[in-house]
Amino acid sequence: MLKKTIAFIIFLGFSQVYASDSSEAETTKEIWTALMLKAIPEKFCAPKMYFSSCFRLSNKDCKYFVLHSEQMCIDRYNSDIPKILNRRIGMKWGGIIGHCTGALFDVALTKGNKKINNEKCSDIKYWNETNKK
Repeated sequence: MLKKTIAFIIFLGFSQVYASDSSEAETTKEIWTALMLKAIPEKFCAPKMYFSSCFRLSNKDCKYFVLHSEQMCIDRYNSDIPKILNRRIGMKWGGIIGHCTGALFDVALTKGNKKINNEKCSDIKYWNETNKK
């Protein structure tokens, strides 16, 4: 359930990471990582998104926890991420890092009693529809 939301967020993020429409556009791992560390917290914590709406956190705290989770995931997979990424490979690794980030964030803050327990936050279909708007 959460996986579809994260995949959609990652897709939106990559429209900013790769300005070129060309699937052959390439970037270095360092640049890709820096762009991801900026894009993912912005996307995950945007108004009305799952992470900003379903957890009792300020926007600043949401971004802090997402960034911390994301950095842990990048560190975990760093040796596997290629030194040069094109759009296709960047999307693949963005999905992996995004999924890892979302899972860490969700587990940590659910255990920390920060998750809002209501029908909206439990229904992933609501988030899929919200994200398409």
